[in-house]
Order: sequence, then structure tokens, then C-alpha cells
Amino acid sequence: MLAAVVLAAWPHVELDVTLDADDRVSGRAAWRVLNEGPAPLSELHFLLVANAGAAPNPHLSNLANAAGHWNAWSPASTDVGGVTDAAGRALDWRYAAAPPATQTWGLDRGVLVVQLPDPIPPGAETLIEITFETRIPHRRGDQGAFNGDVTWRFGWFPQPRARAPDGTWSDEAFLRAFTHRTRFASARKVVIGAQDADEESWWSEVPVRSVPFVASDRLRTLEREIEGVVVRVHYYPDLALLDTSRGEAEDIGRYLRTILPHFNRIYGPYRFRRLEVVESPTTYLSMAGDGLVLLGDLFFVHDRTWVAWGLYERLAETVLAHELAHQWWGLALGVAFDRDNWLSEGLAQLLALSYAEAEMGGDDLLRPNFFLRWMSAGLAGVALPTRTLEHQILPSYEDHRRFGIDEPLVLPDSELRHVEESGYRLYEKGYLGARALRSLLGVADTQRVLREVYARRAGRRVRLEDLRTVAQEVCGVDLGPLIDGFVLGEATADLQIVGVEGRHVQVRREGELALPALVVARGADGRRGEMRFAADVRAATLVFEFEPESVAIDPDAWVPDIDRSNNVWPGGAGFDWFAPQADVYRHRWAFNPMPIHRRYLLGVSFGGRTANESVWSAGAGTPGFGQLEGAGFAEGIVYAETGWAYDRGRAVFVSASGDAWMESGEPVHQGGDLFVANVWSLYEGTDVGQLGQLSLPRTIVSLGAGLDVGQRLAEDAVVEDVFGLEDGVGASLVLGVFRDDRLNHGADYGITLTGGLSRADLDPFGVGTLSGGYGFVIPYLGHVELAGSAAAITPGGPVFARPPVFLATQVAASPFEALGRAGATLRLPVLRDRRIKNVLTLGLLVLDDVSVDVGYQAVHGLTYDGGMGDALGEASAALAFGIGAFPGHLGDLLVGVAMPVWPSAVDPDAATVFVGLGIGAAVARLPVAGHPVLP
Repeated sequence: MLAAVVLAAWPHVELDVTLDADDRVSGRAAWRVLNEGPAPLSELHFLLVANAGAAPNPHLSNLANAAGHWNAWSPASTDVGGVTDAAGRALDWRYAAAPPATQTWGLDRGVLVVQLPDPIPPGAETLIEITFETRIPHRRGDQGAFNGDVTWRFGWFPQPRARAPDGTWSDEAFLRAFTHRTRFASARKVVIGAQDADEESWWSEVPVRSVPFVASDRLRTLEREIEGVVVRVHYYPDLALLDTSRGEAEDIGRYLRTILPHFNRIYGPYRFRRLEVVESPTTYLSMAGDGLVLLGDLFFVHDRTWVAWGLYERLAETVLAHELAHQWWGLALGVAFDRDNWLSEGLAQLLALSYAEAEMGGDDLLRPNFFLRWMSAGLAGVALPTRTLEHQILPSYEDHRRFGIDEPLVLPDSELRHVEESGYRLYEKGYLGARALRSLLGVADTQRVLREVYARRAGRRVRLEDLRTVAQEVCGVDLGPLIDGFVLGEATADLQIVGVEGRHVQVRREGELALPALVVARGADGRRGEMRFAADVRAATLVFEFEPESVAIDPDAWVPDIDRSNNVWPGGAGFDWFAPQADVYRHRWAFNPMPIHRRYLLGVSFGGRTANESVWSAGAGTPGFGQLEGAGFAEGIVYAETGWAYDRGRAVFVSASGDAWMESGEPVHQGGDLFVANVWSLYEGTDVGQLGQLSLPRTIVSLGAGLDVGQRLAEDAVVEDVFGLEDGVGASLVLGVFRDDRLNHGADYGITLTGGLSRADLDPFGVGTLSGGYGFVIPYLGHVELAGSAAAITPGGPVFARPPVFLATQVAASPFEALGRAGATLRLPVLRDRRIKNVLTLGLLVLDDVSVDVGYQAVHGLTYDGGMGDALGEASAALAFGIGAFPGHLGDLLVGVAMPVWPSAVDPDAATVFVGLGIGAAVARLPVAGHPVLP
């Protein structure tokens, strides 16, 4: 028990705990608590953060609740055993409901209330001791235990509840700062973020908001000293033939040799003697606690591999800088996470990207090499961003404004209309707000203001008023227009170059957000001129000393501008290889010499893009070659298409294509089609048990119309018979509806209806498909996926399925006009979190779990004339390798075998070997042997 000492500036806790083999932390927390309020204090409140996870979220399906866990959801909890005072006397206590600051459920035991026999006068203190046990759930990441590794940052022991200025208990999501000395016993190696440590304990004599810890038997440690700080990088060895993990840890240490001195010099000395950086089993997600950084394990794999050379190095260094910046902003300077979190995340982004500018020559996180850019565009049709601000953050801001889903930076969670956009609001828009702050103050004065705020408020809460007050006192700059208009409001700015005549440049601003901007002109002889466009001027004519060849207003994007296409003169277009970038300044076009995403083995395409608003593409190629009944065949295709995103989740597409078939070197068929479609993603309010309004695209509706023509050029062509190529003119109308209820109910279902006229004889035809799926979890066993579908096609309709690349020696068409399918799969987790990650994976994929899939599916077919096809039954088994790929979880790679369990109509003896790549639960099978493609 603590001894009574002179009144200290902060609450203090002595922790004496043990982590057992069952992942439970038990022991005592001896608190010295101060009464900082204006009235006597008769009871004490402590937050029990773990109890927010003591019950499953009733708003989610058990499939969604199980996400991140070993198998099924498992509980977290903190149970209080008793409370005593300084003399060892038992005190009355009870559980009370926590305020709904971050969630609306599981609040019953969120607060420990201790009744004091004698009220504490203002300015006095009391000593109490709490015995407790915290149960850590079996899940990956923070606040979890996974394969013997335990990670927990905030609130694993009872922490004092913050008080409002009037002395009442605060309902905000704010963690009160304290000091501590911690004794932590465990059979595993323990890493704790703290000011300093010895062989027996860890302590922080400066205020902290957490005692973050990681416990593991697998961690190895690399130790360095940087400007008097002991830096330890803890990493997992790779489970692979070539272990590159130590090299990655050395890279992290090398980054810190630049990052830590940079922050010390500009924002004030790092407050601890120690810094722990720990590899976290969270793929790309990184986090920070006091004195500790959890860096996702993706950053311990890719930097030195030949495929990803240069791509992740700068990203890893900048993410590390962002997490280290939280030691100043978000931890030393606390924020209310339900209201002011942009002060933590937005300013951490500013510090990190400003570091990148100063130390790495630019703010770009990604530097994709030629091979990766081709692979992304060629295989997926997507351009990797090469400039973080122009290709990611600025297009995102313009989209949110265009679609009406942008919200102020400071807004209580309960008032948010678009909770689903919180990541954008805090990180991307938060960074733009911080850049606007820097535009008003300048680089040097921004650093002075942030350093002064840190010096004044370290250990306490930081608010907008603190920034405003210090900026006025230190720099004489009023941040009011920025704070009131952009941070607290929804004011916008649109800077424009109206025209250029000779040496005269006409500029104008629209919108309520009045911030100064720089106008930069460049002459034909390389001359450069700058002029300032004042904040209080709506329009002006700027006269340069030379005739500009090009002009840009706000070229470094310091002002949050909702339309940057009018910020440069002259306009025009830019060029990219493979796929066009999302550039907010000008239209981009691109050339791709091998667009594999178009099903081409050989081909070329040209494309263009206007930010995230519209795209177009045109090209030609061949899907491949094959052999049918002794005759070789080939197909050639030309196409053109365009799309326009006219609202959030809503777009219209137009495509046209022509194809020609060759058989034995002679043309046998030619045709073409035109298709117009509209897609509506219907965003709906979704209750997931948190504050604010969450809208998700739960229903997707598509409607399209097509016209196709075909001409037979030769009689008795094999490819026409096999692939259903016909002579004539046809039209079709397609309606698709997909509903996703997996988040709340574990189910999804859809319908597709196609009707039209066939090309052969203009007889009407119809195609209909129904599909549905349901997923749930059997605790301690595995995930179950049930799926079913039905399809029907009338005579004269198109052939059901065509393989995407024709390389098979024999292709057979489905004998069925009606088809039903049902199946069940059980996924049994075998190994999780034992990452295989090094050059053997080509630096792109991280195998993060292994499961076994066992299942059964039955297919039943019916011919149109009433004949019954034999039922096809399959029992299947597969190994499922989870793939963690930047920037998130890509899907599952399945390798397995399916065996018929009774004779089928197609091939009674063949087994199907399959491989597939899926997104989440959806798995696409590419048959390489056995029965043909079925719809």
C-alpha cells in the first residue's frame, strides 16, 4: 500500500500484477487519488475499460462478432475483488453503467464506484487499494491474446475517471493522466512502455495515460541508444527458409535515428528514457501507447525484397513517424476521443508528413516501381498512387464534398451523420486542416506554436482554444476563421485562375473559407515569380514582371480547395503508364501494353480519368488460343467503355465491343455488342451499437440494356457449336439486386433477371438466377458457410458460362437449362498468426493463417424438355491460406480437391482439382481438371 506523502500533481498508482498462462492479469492497483474539484468528494469513480467487451454486441451477427478472434467471439472483462483504504479497512463499492461515449451496449459494469467513509476536501488526497482480475480475450491485435502473445494498451486495470470543470464526473471518452510504478510477473517475456525500468519494475514519473504491455515467448530484441534514449525494437522471427526479420528491425532502428532527433529538436524532448517498438500481429495497422509503438508486421517484411523495392520503405518510415508523433499529440497531450480526436490524428499526420518533407525530400508515402505499377494496372486495372496528397487525400476530400458526406472535424460522435467516414474525417481531412493551420502560420511558426502548446499542456487535455490562444500570443495570428469555418463548421474554399493575358493573371476565390494563398508563375526562360493572394480579397489581377508560361494558385495545396481543376493554367492532360491516376488538377490518360484484366493474353489499351469522377478505356487483344476436336481456334476483341460516378455509390457505364473468331486459320464468326448499365448502391442506416449514424451500401441494384449482333462466316464451325455463337440480332435487359445482411444477420442474397431476344430467330428468352448465403460460427469448432443458388434459362438464350481464358484442350457446355446448387462448408482454424513473410513470398503476400475447409455440395439439373439430369454430389476438402496483402486483408487462397460421391451426368470418374482467390467468404474456383464450368 502507498504511504501518504505530500500532495502530488497527478494521481499515482502502484501496480503489482501477474499474467498467468490462461491470459488473465490479476493483482492489485494501489491508488493515490486527488480531489481537484471545487467541492468535497464522497465517492471515487474508476473506468473498467475491459467490461465494454464483456458481452457480444447484440447488434451484430455472431459471424461479425467473431471477426478477429481465433474462432468465435470471446469475452474481455475486469472483475473487482475488493477495495480497501490506507488502513486496510474494506470500503463499499459497486458497479455502475459507463456513459455511452463510444458505444451504446455493454455499459452495465463500465465504472467502479467506491464509497468513501469520509469525504475528501478540495485539494486533498486519499489512498485506496483495488484487487482485480482482467480476462483477456482470444483475438488478434490490441486488447487480445493470440497464440500466446498478449497485447493491451489502455485500461487493463481500473483507471480514474476524468472530471468535468464543474467537478462532476465527465461523460467524455477521455483518459485521465497519472504516474505509476509497475511490477509485472509473467512466465513470458514482457515489454512495457514506461519512462524507465530496472530488473524488477517499470515506472513513469511523468504523467501517462496508459501502461501498455506486450507479452510473448517469440519476440527477439534489437537495442540501440539514440540521443540518450534506449530504443528497443522487438520483432518476431520469420517462419521461413530465409529469415529477413532482423534486417527489418535494423531498418526500424535506422529510421528512428532520424525521426527521434527530428521531433526532439522541433517539438520538445521525448519525455521518457526508453522507447519500445514492437512488431504487432495486425498486418498494416499500427498503434501507440505511452512509451510504446506497435508497428504492424507488414512493415517487418517488405523493404528489402526485389518486387517491392522502394514501395514500403518510405511508408514504413512515415507510419513509424506518425505513431511516434502520438508521444507528443494524443498521449502527452490528451484528447477526448469522442470529440477532439482530429487533434491527435490530424496533427500526428502533419508531424509525420512534415518529417517526410524535411528528411526524405517529399511527402509521398509510396514509391511504386515499374513492375508493381504494371502488375496492379495489368492484373486489376487500378493505378497505384505515386503522390499521396494529389492522388489520395485531395481526391478523397473533393469526393466527400461532391457527394455531401463531408462533416466538421470537431463533432461529438453522437452527432455524426456518417460514422462510416470517420477514418477520412480524422486522418485525411484532419491532415488538410493541419496543413491549413500551417498555411496561416508558416512552417517555423507552426513548429513554435506546437512546441509551446506541448510545453504548457503536457499531461493535460489539449483543446482548440489552446492552439488559438498560443498562436495569438506567440505569432499574433488569429486562427478564428480557420477554426470556426473549417474545423467547427463546413465552410469551403474554391481558388480559381480566371484568365491570363500577357503579364496579368486574374484570380478569384469563392466560398466562405477565407485563407491566403500563393500564386506562382513560371516563364519560358525558367524564371519564377510569386505573389500573395490575400485572404480578405475576393478577386484580384496580379501583375508579374514577365509573361507566364504557366501559373498555379496554391500549388502546394495548403488551402483545402474543393475544386483544383481551375488552380492551374493552362489546363491539359497528363500521361501515366498502364492506368491513369486520380489527379485532381487535370485529366490523365494512360497506355497499357498488356491489360490482363481485360482477359487478354496479348493486347493493348488506352484509358483516361478525371479524378474519381469519370473514366474511359479502349483497346484490342486476344483472350488466347485453344484446340477443339482437332481444330485450332483463336478470338480477337476490340472494346471501348466509359463510366461516370454521378453520386455516392452510383454510376453509369457504357461499353461496346466487337469480336472475331478464327478456326483452322479461317474466319468463322464475327459479332459485336453495346451495353448500357446503371448501378445504384443504396446506403442505409445500420445499427452496430455505436453512437452517430452509420450508413452502409446494404443493397446494390443494377439495371442494364444490351444490343448484340452476330454473323456466321463459315458453316459447321466447331467453335460456334461449343460456345453458342449465333447469326442474327439480339437485345437484352438485365436487372440485378444484391442484398448484404451479413453484418447484422449473417446472410446475403441476390437475384439476376435477364430477358430479351436471341440473335438466331428473335424468339424471346429469359434467364433468372437466385442466390443466397448464410454464415455462422460454432464456438471451438469453426465457421460454417451455407450457400444455395438456382438458375433457369429458356431455349434460345445465351450459353451460360464461358471460361475466361481458353487454354483447355476440351471445353464442354452445360447440359442443363435449369440448375440448382446447395452446399455447406466448415472452416476449421488450424494455425493463426504464424506469419510466413519474406522474399519467398515475393514481398507481396503474407500468409497469416491456415485453415482446413471441409464441405459438401449437390448440383441438380433439369433439361427444358423435361428430362432429368443425374444429380452431382461432391465432397470436398481444401487447405485455406489467409493472405494479408497491403493495404489490408485480400482474401483466401484455396488449394484442394473435390471428389464426386455418386455418378454424375458429366463425368462419373473425374475429381476436380481447384484453386481460387476470394474476397472474404466469396471464393472463385477456376477448374483445371474434371467437370466443366457450371453457372
